[in-house]
Amino acid sequence: MTAQKPMRVLLVDDDEEDYMIARDLFEDIEHGAYELDWVDGYEEALEVIGQRVHDVYLFDYHLGARDGLELLQDALKLGTRAPIIMLTGQGGRDVDVTAMELGAYDYLVKGQITGQVLERALRYAVQHAESTEALRSTVRISTALLAAVNRVDHGVMISDPLQPDEPLVFVNEHFLDMTGYARADVLGRNARFLQGPESDPVEMESMRKSIASRETYNGVVTNHRADGSPYLSEVSIYPLSDAREELVYLVGVCKLVEG
Repeated sequence: MTAQKPMRVLLVDDDEEDYMIARDLFEDIEHGAYELDWVDGYEEALEVIGQRVHDVYLFDYHLGARDGLELLQDALKLGTRAPIIMLTGQGGRDVDVTAMELGAYDYLVKGQITGQVLERALRYAVQHAESTEALRSTVRISTALLAAVNRVDHGVMISDPLQPDEPLVFVNEHFLDMTGYARADVLGRNARFLQGPESDPVEMESMRKSIASRETYNGVVTNHRADGSPYLSEVSIYPLSDAREELVYLVGVCKLVEG
């Protein structure tokens, strides 16, 4: 059996001490699963990114006279499809939101990163990129459209019915804000994790039947946030087919019900 190739990760950070911290974090992860490269300069980073040899990128926000948001935009202009994770400081919410709007996959807050958090973020970043690429090529969804979906004021989640247990492969920012979950905690899981003791079993059965029969579902359900608190959500689930009328994705749209 052929050994699986390690995931190649490029860290762009102008602080050698931060690189050493990152290196130590990678040592806490499964040995041989990741290969970390490091560059500390903006132009050098663009040169390496242009070679397209890495599976995922970690960009620090502070890069001397330049910043990670500029590098993010330049990397996307180069046509990179590998996911980019932004590294930000405490209280950098505006930077985090802007990074997501510009096309970053996720962000991690320095000082809160453990080996487990890092490994999970990297793994789901690559899985998300692969699923998004398949979604884009299957239904011709452009990068601009995916960015627009990420900014709408309703929660949007997309699951893959062709995979076992129909895992989520995309969620937008509003979904994460509504539920309190991190993206890495959501992707790869069936959306039933949102259900809980307050969820109406009759309504849940109606939803399951609609999904099983590939019919559009509309209803109001009680879901649960990451902290366990319940909330009412107006949910619509739409089957998405390709040009051959074959089901390829299930798209859920969620709106918080006030009161």
